[in-house]
Amino acid sequence: MSEVNDRCFPNEIFTIIINFLDDDQFSLRNTALVCKDFKILSQPHLFRNVDLRGQSHEQPLLWIRFAALLQDPGALFGNLVQNLQYSYLQLHELQEDLEAAIIFILQSLPSLTELRIEIPLPAHFPTIATSLGAKLEELWLETLRLDQDQFELFQRMLSSLAVLKSLAMRRIVWWSAGEEPTLILPSSLRAASFTLITSRHIIQAIGRGMERSPTPKLDTLFVDTTISDNISLWRALGLNTRVVLDIGTGLAHFENSVKSGLRMRQLIVTCLQRTSVVGFFVHFIPLLPDSICEICIDFLPTGGGRSSSSAFKYWERTQNKWIELDKVLMHRHEVGLLKRVCFRCTSRANVKLGYNSRYSVGRADRTILTRLESFLPGSQSIGLIEVDHHRKFFEATM
Repeated sequence: MSEVNDRCFPNEIFTIIINFLDDDQFSLRNTALVCKDFKILSQPHLFRNVDLRGQSHEQPLLWIRFAALLQDPGALFGNLVQNLQYSYLQLHELQEDLEAAIIFILQSLPSLTELRIEIPLPAHFPTIATSLGAKLEELWLETLRLDQDQFELFQRMLSSLAVLKSLAMRRIVWWSAGEEPTLILPSSLRAASFTLITSRHIIQAIGRGMERSPTPKLDTLFVDTTISDNISLWRALGLNTRVVLDIGTGLAHFENSVKSGLRMRQLIVTCLQRTSVVGFFVHFIPLLPDSICEICIDFLPTGGGRSSSSAFKYWERTQNKWIELDKVLMHRHEVGLLKRVCFRCTSRANVKLGYNSRYSVGRADRTILTRLESFLPGSQSIGLIEVDHHRKFFEATM
């Protein structure tokens, strides 16, 4: 006779149910209340990602409460946290308590491998270095102003991150006159994103560091057109580094940076569905160095709420620009400088590194893909262009 506590289903069935709900936090929380087995199996999914950003008035209490939970000897969920996100707010009445809470949190998550900080405080960099140096694999920093002393703290932190694979830096500003810093990236780094950086000193510092050090060997680099002085950065990249360039609406000027230093074989360009991007490519592609023989153009799948029929008319208004682009592509192919142009229209929802949240996604609209072959008939006739209708999520591959 079976006991009351005997299971009616094997553990594998419970696991399948929990894994199915992996991305549904609400259902996971409810399922965890059903029985002890569901509670145990749900915990790694529930506590894997911790987001302490919240609303500005909520954040201080979130930090302090989370730190208090970690201090509870009976609470073991700190061992399950792999991804932490927080945004730092200064000038708060609980400032000392907040800073102590953040430091304690960073010291109390032994399984943490991903860290995302908005408005990071340089005073926390030593804690990140000592507590996470041997395990942090992804670091995402946004909105940071560095003077000379803070830059040195930042450099020491990066140097300590022995297994860092991905680094994203957005809105980083150099705040010191008369200095030319050099930033040495971790040798383990394989992917990096430098976007919305208007300070040329930071980009040049990264370029100088990569030129002076033979490592890292970046596989993928995400950049945008916020700053055109990327020459020192291009010089430091290998031929096999895959560059993902976000041009947004295609209204930025990027010519000088392209003419000097860019020398990889493949280039991926991400952009919005705007008529201005066609004109951008007409002027941009002839400037590309001879080494770039494969180009992927990946549109963000939003049409701004237009219907399919109005979207067709929207693109057809740029017919003359499409004709020019067709000629540009065919000419580059005829002189032996272009082997392949791939067009995609993918969501960035799966992308943490390099994703530009300035752009609202809106309703998905991939109708542009159905028109490309008719917009570029010459390139289509010689087999130069490929239109990928199947890929729905962005990948930094050709």
